[in-house]
This record gives sequence, C-alpha cells and structure tokens, in this order.
Amino acid sequence: MERRGGPVLTLVLITLFSVALLGTGFYFVKKEFFSGSTDEYIVKLDLPVSTPIEGTQAAVDDAERRIRRVLSHDIRELISTAGYQENASGPPRQRTYVGGVRIIMNPDTKLANGEVIERLEPELRQIPGLIEHKIGTRRGGPPTQAPIAIKIFGDDLQVLKGLAERVAAE
Repeated sequence: MERRGGPVLTLVLITLFSVALLGTGFYFVKKEFFSGSTDEYIVKLDLPVSTPIEGTQAAVDDAERRIRRVLSHDIRELISTAGYQENASGPPRQRTYVGGVRIIMNPDTKLANGEVIERLEPELRQIPGLIEHKIGTRRGGPPTQAPIAIKIFGDDLQVLKGLAERVAAE
C-alpha cells in the first residue's frame, strides 16, 4: 500500500513549525531599529590661519580632555584629528589650523541632546587660541538628507553663481 500524503504532510508540518518559530522570535527578541537618541557628536575646531599643526594638535588634545571631563561615563569613544576636518557641505578641509573630535556616545547614556551641548559649549569656549567651534550631531538610522545634493566648486564666483541659478531653475 502506497502513502501519497506523507511528503505533503511533512512539508506542511515543517512550514507551520517554521512560521511558529519565526513568530516567537519576533516576540522574544528585543528590537529597536532607529533610536531617537543622538549616537555621535562632531566638534569642529578652527584656530588662526597661522597656527602650525603642533598648535592645532595641542588645542585638539585640550578639547579631548575637556570633553572627557564633562561627559566621562557617557562616552564610548573619541576620535580626534588635527589638520583635517570632515565637512558635510563639501570636501574635507585639510589645513594646519583645523581640527575636530568625533564623540561616540555609550548606547545607555541618559543625556539628552541639548544637555550634551550645554555641557560642551562653556568648556570649548575656554580653549586658548580657538577662533570658532561648532558642535554637530549624527544619528543612526535612515538617511535624513534630501535624496539629491548638488555641490558646485570652483574659483570664479560669477560662473558659480550662474551655475547655481541654472540648477535652481531646473
């Protein structure tokens, strides 16, 4: 006597078992795709144009010490650069008088975005020789910028202005 339903029944049981296992995985596994907290801060430091790289490195080291002091246990990692600065609106700046510190926060920090910036601002203002500093944020998650960004670079401002007007008109 031949059993025709055996393989079909086995396939149905395996499918049901897989779906049930998948369903329990969604229930028991914690998931957070994109948190609302800020993951990273970018501190940009500008010194006088005549500053040698050693002076910029000293200012970056000072900024790092101050950041560690005011944020202590809330920092997972600091990444510092002297003579190089990330720039979201164009190519990176490579000058002896620019520096930066990327602050990567601990995932379990309780500090709000505004509180981090409030703690950093007065400390960064005290760095000797600093002309300007900026604090930016980075968040994990999907892109938040426009899907298309057009950057126009060049030396002739009249040509750049004309190109920008043409792009804006399109």
